[in-house]
Amino acid sequence: PAHRNLGMALLEMGQVDEAERHLVNGLNLQPGDAYALLLLGNIYVQKREREDIGERFYRKAAAADPNDPYILANIAALLAERGEVEAAREFFDRAIAADASYPNAHYGKALSYYREGDLATTIEALEALFSQPESLDIRSEVFYQQSWLLYRQANEELAEERYEAAMVAIQAWRDVLEEIGG
Repeated sequence: PAHRNLGMALLEMGQVDEAERHLVNGLNLQPGDAYALLLLGNIYVQKREREDIGERFYRKAAAADPNDPYILANIAALLAERGEVEAAREFFDRAIAADASYPNAHYGKALSYYREGDLATTIEALEALFSQPESLDIRSEVFYQQSWLLYRQANEELAEERYEAAMVAIQAWRDVLEEIGG
């Protein structure tokens, strides 16, 4: 755990090579450390641009802790970026089932619907997040901010998309009321 924690701190400070060395040392001492595997996956996906290796670390992390929402959401995000949307959503759903208050999974799922143009489901996915108690993890703040921005954007686009139909319905209702009321 000490190597993992030091590796995480070094990674946050941008010292990727040193972080990787400590994470590997930690895994040599404790091979099933799911978070060390997750962090190595992050290094290879985010810093080394080697998604293939990163995914192997993520999958090993998931094998070590199959219900961890952080691990599941990382796998989902990787799959979503590759365009494997249905598989990604399965992992986002598993992450949400593991911890419904984890905003990263809700945001990722909503974003996958938004990218497909499914605005109503985007909004629904974000409302599921907003109905949960807010996470106390400071690292989640950016996901809440991004979620609210996406929520606003999706609602604005949906309103624009439905404007004409709404105006037709309002005019029809107005005509009915005029006929009833004279």
